[in-house]
Amino acid sequence: MDYIYGQGMRNSGCGLFVTPNELSQAEYNISVNIDAKQNTYNGLVSIVWTNQSPMPIKRLCIDRGIIAENDLIIQEINGISPSKYDMLFHEKFILIDMPVPLNCGDSFVFKAKFSSQLPTFSFHAGDIIAVNSHVAWYPRLFWDEPIGSTCKVTFESITDGYQVFAAGDKSGSTYLEKNIANYYGFAISKKMTSISQEVNGITVSVVHYPKHKACAEFMMETAVDSLSFFIKFVGMYPYKSFTIIPGSPKWHGGGNFSSGMVYVHNFESYNPGDHEYVDYYKAMVPHEIGHQYFWEYVIENENPGWLGLGLSMALDREYSRYKAGINSFHKMQIDRYLNYVLAGKNTTITLPEEAAWLAFDGNDNDFGDNYHGNVVHGKSFSIVSMLMDVIGKVCFYDVMRYILDNYGGKALYTHEYIKLCEKFSGMKLCWFFTPWLKSNKSLSYSLDNITEIEEGGVYTLMVEVGRRGFISAPVCVRVTFEDGSYQTTLTERLLGKQTISFTASSKYVEIAFDPYEAYAMKPHRSKYANDCATL
Repeated sequence: MDYIYGQGMRNSGCGLFVTPNELSQAEYNISVNIDAKQNTYNGLVSIVWTNQSPMPIKRLCIDRGIIAENDLIIQEINGISPSKYDMLFHEKFILIDMPVPLNCGDSFVFKAKFSSQLPTFSFHAGDIIAVNSHVAWYPRLFWDEPIGSTCKVTFESITDGYQVFAAGDKSGSTYLEKNIANYYGFAISKKMTSISQEVNGITVSVVHYPKHKACAEFMMETAVDSLSFFIKFVGMYPYKSFTIIPGSPKWHGGGNFSSGMVYVHNFESYNPGDHEYVDYYKAMVPHEIGHQYFWEYVIENENPGWLGLGLSMALDREYSRYKAGINSFHKMQIDRYLNYVLAGKNTTITLPEEAAWLAFDGNDNDFGDNYHGNVVHGKSFSIVSMLMDVIGKVCFYDVMRYILDNYGGKALYTHEYIKLCEKFSGMKLCWFFTPWLKSNKSLSYSLDNITEIEEGGVYTLMVEVGRRGFISAPVCVRVTFEDGSYQTTLTERLLGKQTISFTASSKYVEIAFDPYEAYAMKPHRSKYANDCATL
């Protein structure tokens, strides 16, 4: 058939690969055998996908991942020998042409054997073999954008002495989980064990060396408490399990491992009397749980991933506020961004793809002086923290709950999030998002003049505020008076200079910009700096 310019990929009849706009999830039934001594694995996979879009699908694509072409043996496609299908093998992709296009409601069933070397993601060389969600260890349908999947994984056999740690409802050696982002992750170990506890029907587990049992119990207590809070706060937790595996013995912090699993560093340094350590991980564990909501369940598919990081930190900050006394973790995020600003670094969020990777400074393990730690974490949290104040906390979390109800197993993009915030708040928000995401501009206000007049026992305080940065915002100003009372108001963002008046029955004691520490404000000193608690 001759292609005529303007027909388009959909209507040309050429049978090219396309991703339907209404993309549905696939179901994976995997059975796997693991030889830890030889560092190999083999298994069977059945993929079932049903087209739920109005677009007929002629060509599908299987991603072989790390499996060599000769180590993937296709058994059947829709119950028919693969020899009956036209297939194109190219690098890691297999393009499969359907004899008849799959219309809405039609299914694609793919069955295959596979084997490969066991990939590892391990901080404890050899003690724990961990396969995270970025390791393409089984054949998977490829689409142009991420979509969750249901995975039923059976560990048929494993080298004697090794235990499996995996996500989902467990029945014998089989695990079942829905809305898996990327690939299903798991870990095996001969030297480690785990403790488990149920909370609201969720199985919480902490994998650890026996000698680190006290730390594991501390991590468990923190995970159960924060998970209970999140379920009550947003009404759900997206997975049937939550598992912590140990990370590096040297670093601090943690990270996403896969759907339903995270890693947390430095079990070795746990000391119940070390309040700095205890407070840090009381914030870190709920932070990683937050990523199960925003990064895994609501899939993050943008570089540098500011939205998934920002929303997860907004969520875990609510737990920190609930558990008074561990707010320093979130203040640290804003401070690390401000320090980057003061160092003259580029803090633009929406960098070109190549520049975003280069900005990692080649070292994403050292968060002291790099883009990933100071901007992707620090500025991202700063943005959502300020947004919450702009649109209101109730509106902010209404948007969050809507996203959890409607974007599970799907990618959420920045432009969609902005539209949702505008819809729920009733306000246009380009004035807020554009400079914070697309520029290196910063926010700074100064206290330029103070005049206080007393007349008949009534004090009138006039505070002159000046905008010093290139971003405007309705920043909170709070005045505290001698009698213990205080008053708050917001600056008008359109004015570069403005005078705000307060009336009280006693003299003022202190003036504070952003008393609730919601804004990332570059400090600006003036002759009135001693009167202002935040300058």
